[in-house]
Parts: sequence; structure tokens; C-alpha cells
Amino acid sequence: MFQQEVSLFCSCGVSKGWFLSGTISCLWGGAYVKHQTGRYGVDTLILNVRYADQHGQPVKQELEKKLVQELDYLQGEARRVETAAATDWAFLDVLLFVEPHGAGKQWRWLLTSRLLNIAVSRGKLNDIIAQVCFSSEYLWSQAWCGDTLYKVHSFLMSIFGKSIHLQVSEVHLCADVVGYDFSACNYETQFVTRMRKNEAFYRAGSVSLDYHRVSTLAFSKHRSPLSCSIYNKTLEIRQKSGKTFFHDLWRKGVEGFHGDTWDGISDVWRVGFRFKREFLQKTAQHGQESSVLLLWGANPFH
Repeated sequence: MFQQEVSLFCSCGVSKGWFLSGTISCLWGGAYVKHQTGRYGVDTLILNVRYADQHGQPVKQELEKKLVQELDYLQGEARRVETAAATDWAFLDVLLFVEPHGAGKQWRWLLTSRLLNIAVSRGKLNDIIAQVCFSSEYLWSQAWCGDTLYKVHSFLMSIFGKSIHLQVSEVHLCADVVGYDFSACNYETQFVTRMRKNEAFYRAGSVSLDYHRVSTLAFSKHRSPLSCSIYNKTLEIRQKSGKTFFHDLWRKGVEGFHGDTWDGISDVWRVGFRFKREFLQKTAQHGQESSVLLLWGANPFH
């Protein structure tokens, strides 16, 4: 399943960007070709980790006792000094730390670094022993998503052993757009969607007696198997995330007819799609080629 999904994302050309470019063309119906794409790719990638049998298929198995003891010791040290404890594990020469706390009921241990976080479970609740979440900055620094997946697979084998199975749990694909102000559009009349619940959010400070300025358009809820949101990314960076590394990426821009660079002043709007496990599983059941077609053509937002 993991190999199939790796091929799925790579075949879609996510790292090259034409998946998102095609999505936007569908979304806009080709009417706004003058509004350019500033940057596009994978913004969020979460992987499930399971033990595997001799055929590479996932099996339910509790975390190995030796690893449990090592994680317990490191977490105990972190609690004693009240700060994250360094481990011997490093991904691309970046050291991982064990936090004094876990990450919720299922995840007893939490390993963190600036490149990725790994939540680890005993494997008692279900067959998932760990979940890997890459940092956005790391994903955007990579030229090809496939390299990222293969590198982390090798790294995880150094922690959990060679017999592991990786599965995509969630992926967010997005394109950052310059030259078009989505706050000026009427989302109720200018967007056609099969979603039953759409929302518009208004930013504080730009609401007056005679108008509201939209900062986010949400098509379906984030928890849905497939959802979309269009939001003012420059505003989100300034008010919330602080991910100013995007400014350099936008200034660099992309090549091609639909490519452009950022002038450092204009608002940049992000068109993002979230694909969760439920949706990925249903499409993967049809085989790799069908999965690519479904991801391209089954979007309910065009």
C-alpha cells in the first residue's frame, strides 16, 4: 500500500506542481489565466508506521520491549530536567529529542526535531506503533516528494527495525496564488461545489458597518475525508504561523506560462486540498492508475 501511494503522489507530479495547477484550472474554469501560481506542492504529510510480516504486509504487534525501555528512560530524564532529552537518533544529521510528555492518549512518547515529529505508541490500541509528521519547511525544501519518503523509511528502520510498513495517513496539497483577490468574490455564486457545508471567515480589524473582508473560504470541514480551503496566506503568516520562509520561496517563484514571482507587497492566497486516510484508501483500492485519475477528476470543488 505504501509503495502504491508513493507512486501515486510522484505520478501526480506533486513536487513539480502540475497536479495543483490542473486543480486550479478546474476550479477557475480557465477564466483567470492571468492570475499566476507562485508556489505549489506538498504542505503536510503524515505517515502511519506498523510492523510488517515477511511479505511486507502490516501486522498487529506491540512495540519491542527494548525500545519501550529506551523511550521510558529518555522520557524519565526529560521529566527530571523538565526539558526535552537528546536521543542518539538523527534524521539527515538533525538530532531528535524525547519530550517529557506524550501526544495524547494513544501516543505515549513524542520525538521532535525541526524536520519531523514522531509520536510513538505501545501498539496496544491498534496496529499503528508510530505516526510521522514532517515539518512544512522541510517539505518545501525538497525537490521531490519521493526522496523524502524513501529517506524517512530508511531512518525509521533504524528505530523500529527493518520489518515495518508505512502508510500515508494524510496529505495536504496546495498552490499559492498571486494577482487575484479572493476576498472580492462572492463564494456563494462564483464557486460550484458538491460540499454541503461551506463557510466564510472574516478577519478581525477589517469588518466595518458596510463590508466584511473575507480571509478564508472553507469547502467542507477539516475532519472530512476530502476538503478544501482558500485563504489569505500572507495574513495567516503575519497573524498566526510566522512561516516567513515562504516569502523567499515566493520571491523565487516558479518557471513556466503560469509561473510568477512575488513583489513582496501583494497578498498571496493559498488554495489547499486535504486528503485523509479514508479518501486515500478508497482511491487506492482501484489501483495506481485509477487512483491518479480519481485524485485528478473526483475533486468536488471544480
